Amino acid sequence: MTSGPLIVQSDRTVLLEVAHPDAETARHELAIFAELERLTSHLGDLAGICLDTAYGFGAFQFRMLRGWAYLMADLLCGMRFLRSVNAPGGLRRDFFGDQVPEAVKLAEEIRDELEDTAAIVRRNGFFIDRVENTGILSQDIARDLHATGPGGRASGVPHDVRRSYPYAAYPAMAFDGNDLLVLSRSGDENAKNAHDANLLLLHRIRNFRGLVY
Repeated sequence: MTSGPLIVQSDRTVLLEVAHPDAETARHELAIFAELERLTSHLGDLAGICLDTAYGFGAFQFRMLRGWAYLMADLLCGMRFLRSVNAPGGLRRDFFGDQVPEAVKLAEEIRDELEDTAAIVRRNGFFIDRVENTGILSQDIARDLHATGPGGRASGVPHDVRRSYPYAAYPAMAFDGNDLLVLSRSGDENAKNAHDANLLLLHRIRNFRGLVY
């Protein structure tokens, strides 16, 4: 998604404000692609950390999982690196179709393999000795450097662009610890009139990161 920053800005001025029949679908698909890009990035970082500490097994596993995430991207849109997926204001087209069940199955395989790999890595004393208490970033320095993402949050800077500067489907989402709160708009077919048919529902998805990763 090479034009990601452009999408963040144009999404605020175009997609979220223009009434388009596919706007809601585009917002949610864009959020899924953004999370998929984050997943491949994080897996690459984990592989790099293992490689820097000469932990071959961990590096191989995380690289393999990153490859699986690229396969999911290719399955969903035909492009491993998500190029030509977005356009100013949203997505080029509706990418999700009959391939979604296969993508969900692959996501579950990634989750299970990642959980097993993380458990093995955390039990490896050789690896832990090399990363524990190494390269500590204090909260003050993290703020001075404007650290973001997992590194910033691990240093006590609770900043998440999805929450601070929401775009795509994120404005309808809120985070409560490990739970994701989603506000959705639906309709009541048995309502007496159009006004009464509007339903605003708040859903809580517990431990949502476990479903994604």
